Amino acid sequence: MVKMFFILFGVLAFCQAVCGQSVSKVWVADRKDGTYMNPVLHADYSDPDVCAVGDDFYMTASSFNCTPGLPILHSKDLVNWKLVNYALKTIEPEEFYNKPQHGKGVWAPSIRYHNGEFYIYWGDPDFGIFNAALGAVGLGKSQFLRSSDTALASVIFTSAWKSIGYY
Repeated sequence: MVKMFFILFGVLAFCQAVCGQSVSKVWVADRKDGTYMNPVLHADYSDPDVCAVGDDFYMTASSFNCTPGLPILHSKDLVNWKLVNYALKTIEPEEFYNKPQHGKGVWAPSIRYHNGEFYIYWGDPDFGIFNAALGAVGLGKSQFLRSSDTALASVIFTSAWKSIGYY
């Protein structure tokens, strides 16, 4: 019985050593031949919204209770995306979101570009509809948003169902 146990253990250890040493590859949708594979983004970008600015595309998505919030992605071809920044450093009201709030926060944002600025609107099921106005600096580069030393956008919080400004 003990001998059988050691044989079985040895076989399992051998299988783990041989079969369990694979390294997963990073997902790349672009096949480099003018075609692509779905999913284009192999990540959880819920409720995505895209806007075009010249030959560039910018996307944001729901970030719920996670911070930084409202990820900003950039693409030239709608297949190859790069995360360039976030629109929110914190979610208001901060005292409410300082503890986990699953299923709450930033939902279904919409991003638009007009006169040199990006505008993002989103809903919070508990606190209303919000907006952020974000100046574009070096579009497509890592310094995508105008920001201060302390926050990506300064927050002005108002009551439910009213817009707030981020400047």
